[in-house]
Amino acid sequence: DASLGTFSVTLRWNASSSENVVGYHVWYGSTSGTYTQSSDVGDTTTATISPLSPNTAYYFVVTAYDTAQESGASDEVSFTTPSSTPTTSPTATPSATPIASPSPTASPSATASLSPTVSPSPTVSPTPTPSPSPTSSSSPSYTRDVKYVLYNPGTDQTRVWYVNESGGLNGKFNPGVRAPWRIVATARFHRDGGSDYVLFNSATGQTAVWYMSGNTFLGGVYGPTLPAGWEVVSAADLNADGHPDYVLLNRTTGQTAVWFLVDNIFAGGAYGPRLPAGWSLVGVRERNADHKADLLLYNASTRQTVFWYLNGVTVTNGGWGPTLPAGWSLNGLPDLDGDGTSDLALFNHTTLQTAFWLLNGEMVTKGLYGPTLPPGYTLTVH
Repeated sequence: DASLGTFSVTLRWNASSSENVVGYHVWYGSTSGTYTQSSDVGDTTTATISPLSPNTAYYFVVTAYDTAQESGASDEVSFTTPSSTPTTSPTATPSATPIASPSPTASPSATASLSPTVSPSPTVSPTPTPSPSPTSSSSPSYTRDVKYVLYNPGTDQTRVWYVNESGGLNGKFNPGVRAPWRIVATARFHRDGGSDYVLFNSATGQTAVWYMSGNTFLGGVYGPTLPAGWEVVSAADLNADGHPDYVLLNRTTGQTAVWFLVDNIFAGGAYGPRLPAGWSLVGVRERNADHKADLLLYNASTRQTVFWYLNGVTVTNGGWGPTLPAGWSLNGLPDLDGDGTSDLALFNHTTLQTAFWLLNGEMVTKGLYGPTLPPGYTLTVH
């Protein structure tokens, strides 16, 4: 419709499958992937958006919300207003299921020869380390903001907590991630200074990246599909080309591999080390200040940690890390004190308490508690 040089568009979409939805937001803007305006249209699956300027391309997405959270965005649709008065109201029908539009990709397999298996090689004898000691939330002993990605499997609700250096806790909801999709890693794919989310579909082996600006979903793209038996466990720049790569694991064989990516497009693959029996791969991050990614391994039976130092995908050395107290598990490798090397993030699944161990080399120098998670949530990415 047109009136006095302005236009409107009528949108219709499929209802969300969630029984808890109480309404919908229509987001739109004049740049694809950037939505500067929104309209709360209530519990309906049709809406007329106006006023729109003539001879302008508009891009629309729809989100659903309940009393506690908002979903991710639907597929984007566009409409260009005419320069003269239209005779009908065009109708666009976006999908109600938020997921990125697929980009055609091959399903490559790693082609390099298997690297020799390297058992954990301690450089020093394991030394007892202190349990996490609580630190006042008003004066925490770390200098970097910490981000938690929380997931509630009962509600399919994803939530982000930012803990800043003054001890402040800022909880925000993220776009919804529904099983069998899950967030498996964060990395800077979009080069805007913020972390984006790596998603993995355990049923199909499909990967995807959600581009984020803080807590705002900007858009997404599908990545390569993994062969059967493999999963993405982390993302890091393994070949120092400035692009995050996928770190893969075959839990049956303990074999690791790296898929090298350029803008989320597969560019090559190589096998990494095979994990010894009983050990799991917890994280990939620089540990010894050589500007190369390293591996953190954990043995759930002994609660022992070990670091494998890498040159590309080859293990060059190893060192024992601290042994965890009973009831605690490892959940990440943040650089908590800003020294350029990673520390340890711990989580207690019984009490939902988080904690940090600050490291000097492989030795714990200080422990402090982080926030306690809300009931029903688990810490998925740190």
